[in-house]
Amino acid sequence: MAHFYHDRDDWKPLRVLFVYRIFLAIVYLAMFYAEAGDKEFGSYNRFIFAITSHAYFLFVALSLIPLHFKHPSFQLQAHGFTIVDITTLLFLMHANGGIHSGLGILLVITTASIGLLSSRKMALFHPAVATLGLFFETFYANLLSQSQSSYTHAATLGFTLFATGFLTHTLSQRAKKSEALAEQRGDDLESIEQLNDYIVQNMQSGVIALDKNHRAVVINDTASNLLQHPEATAGMPLKHLSPELNTHIKNWLKNPNQPKQSQFYLHGTSLQLQISSIKLGAYRIAIIIQDNAEIMQQMQQMKLASLGRLTASIAHEIRNPLGAISHANQLLNESENLDKIDTRMIEIIQNNTNRVNGIIENVLQLSRRSKSKSQSILLKPWLDEFVTEYVQIKNITIDELTYSVTPEDLAIQFDPSQLHQVLTSLANNALCYGRDTQGHIQLSIIAATDERPYIDVSDHGAGVQQENIQQLFEPFFTTENAGTGLGLYLAKEMSECNYAKLEYRESEIGACFRLTFTPSQDETE
Repeated sequence: MAHFYHDRDDWKPLRVLFVYRIFLAIVYLAMFYAEAGDKEFGSYNRFIFAITSHAYFLFVALSLIPLHFKHPSFQLQAHGFTIVDITTLLFLMHANGGIHSGLGILLVITTASIGLLSSRKMALFHPAVATLGLFFETFYANLLSQSQSSYTHAATLGFTLFATGFLTHTLSQRAKKSEALAEQRGDDLESIEQLNDYIVQNMQSGVIALDKNHRAVVINDTASNLLQHPEATAGMPLKHLSPELNTHIKNWLKNPNQPKQSQFYLHGTSLQLQISSIKLGAYRIAIIIQDNAEIMQQMQQMKLASLGRLTASIAHEIRNPLGAISHANQLLNESENLDKIDTRMIEIIQNNTNRVNGIIENVLQLSRRSKSKSQSILLKPWLDEFVTEYVQIKNITIDELTYSVTPEDLAIQFDPSQLHQVLTSLANNALCYGRDTQGHIQLSIIAATDERPYIDVSDHGAGVQQENIQQLFEPFFTTENAGTGLGLYLAKEMSECNYAKLEYRESEIGACFRLTFTPSQDETE
């Protein structure tokens, strides 16, 4: 016999059946005493009715003791109580005229209850006992000529008991399987929910889920840090987390054609965030937040992979003639018949040889996806040295290249060698295209700060034609036959690798390129 009920909670069905039995026992006694002057109940054998009803009441009352102490076992008590119920009903049926008394319907309830609580064998065993009892009672009643009970009625009731026991057992097994499956799926869903929470909390992107009132249902640590609200918790209104983000979501909901992705600077900081929003239902919204500087750097590194294949193939060919030039220049420097002009020319050759070699190293560094060695740079002394060197190399006057720094203690974060290359490229571009109609050149470099530090490199030339603006920073785009089209492209790539932004700005006179920096660590602190 299978053991279906052995836990503490499994005794509840027996407690429910105890309530049902005590109710029946009281009804039996009430039927006996209420009809004391009438012969309807127990009319065939009032003595058996009285003894059986009182004995059953006493038995049910005493059954509370083993039920309370849960001893003997659940199965033994269930089957024992069922046998007693069947026996009691058979005696009461006999005392009231046999199967025609109508009490046989209670046998259906009894066999149904045990069918729910036992194995299939026992679910059919008790109907068999009850059916045998019905046939014996019918045979005995007919033998004593107390009544003319029909074997057909007994067989019909017995068949009903078998069907009831079988069906209730089958339904109970299906219910148990469904309950077990539901419990398993509940555990699986709980595990999946825990896994999802773990994934969301450990994502490098910020995640916020909003309800219909724009309150955060879910917010991970990354989102809290990016929005600079480390104390943010679920239930906090979005407008308290970020007014800019709240405004964007409201505008996006009002205008479905608005792009789902956008960028904005977090108020009071230089942090640029990129957000993507999507509707999860009629009232819920999911927001993905990323640091735009990191995204741009990742895109930059991917683009530089193609540049790496180019530079790797030509680096050796460039370095060979460059090495020969440098070696010849060293031999020339050892000559005894050199005047000051020759010595200066040799120095310029050596400086530019070193500069070309540095450019190659920077390009290779980009192609290998190496991180820039950014550091804090004071722009005033750095530009003093840069301009002095540049006007000397390009043979222009200091009046033709003006520069200023406001404030004078302005500092930025950048790799010094790459900043030198970026400004050299911008200045060379201005010298090439920035002459006025008389052929005069006027180049200016202005370093200042607005919300973020920046450098403007501008000229007084004709500027950039409108149709060429979109292609300015594309590789190999140039309007000169002798140009390579890599200067501005590499300048922009190196700027983004240093978390800076290089862009063309339209100007009333000439062209203007602005390089916007990340503030130095000293300044942000």
